[in-house]
Amino acid sequence: LYFANKDGDGLVKTEKTIMYNTNVAKERVILEQLIAGAKGTKGYSTINPDTKVLSVVVKDDVCYVNLNNTFQTTVYSVTPEVVIYSIVNSLCEISGIQKVQISVDGDTSIVYRDKMQLNATYERNLNLMDKGMQN
Repeated sequence: LYFANKDGDGLVKTEKTIMYNTNVAKERVILEQLIAGAKGTKGYSTINPDTKVLSVVVKDDVCYVNLNNTFQTTVYSVTPEVVIYSIVNSLCEISGIQKVQISVDGDTSIVYRDKMQLNATYERNLNLMDKGMQN
């Protein structure tokens, strides 16, 4: 999982062991862990804790994530890039996922916080890693 650094302008990689029902997609479990927050880790939360995962589908190495509109409500002091790449980098840790596209209530025409186009697919970006806190 990738959470925000203390300043909210970089990512911190965190490993967490979780027991989960194998009937639930691993991608959904990862998203729910990101939404639940960084408690007990060295990182800081990135996503509004009231966000709901509406659907997650993987097709042709792309993970399509559909979140409810609460996702757009900022509750943490984190840059838009860190929010998006906390999701993208975390999901790209799963083999078979190369890119991620995020939609809000099924809509990809949104520009997240006036900066990140949701109609684009995003690949892992390690340039946002907090150099002082890497494993």
